[in-house]
Amino acid sequence: MNKHLSYAFVVSVCAVFSSCASQNYYIEKSLDANNKTMNVPRGYGSYFVGPVKDGLKEQGWKFFTYDGRTMEKVSDSKTIEYDGRGRYTLSVDVEKVDTSILDLQPIIDVSASIADNITGEEIMGFSANYSNRNTCVKKFLKLVKENTK
Repeated sequence: MNKHLSYAFVVSVCAVFSSCASQNYYIEKSLDANNKTMNVPRGYGSYFVGPVKDGLKEQGWKFFTYDGRTMEKVSDSKTIEYDGRGRYTLSVDVEKVDTSILDLQPIIDVSASIADNITGEEIMGFSANYSNRNTCVKKFLKLVKENTK
């Protein structure tokens, strides 16, 4: 019996250390499935941005890179300023904070948000601390997919 408990404990510990150690997110409203255009940071980035771009492309999103400030009149009394031509803007901040003692992979803090360029509202926010990038990328992409209506 102790052998099985030891094995279960090791598997549990490995699962925790090989995925998102912590994750938080919020969703204010749905993304418009009829306008799947997004301003994204330039470049690929191996930790989070590149794999997220790949996944969003698979979900049918079209990208524009940041190309300077744009003004758009929303109503007679409201004009907003935003980067690029997409309906939404993806902002990402990634920082290496440590190295995993289990597999010597970097432990990364990521903070990502999606803002609506028409209303100026932040639609979705996501933060995670992880050593397995793929797990966190999949969680972020799942949130986007489930909230695109």
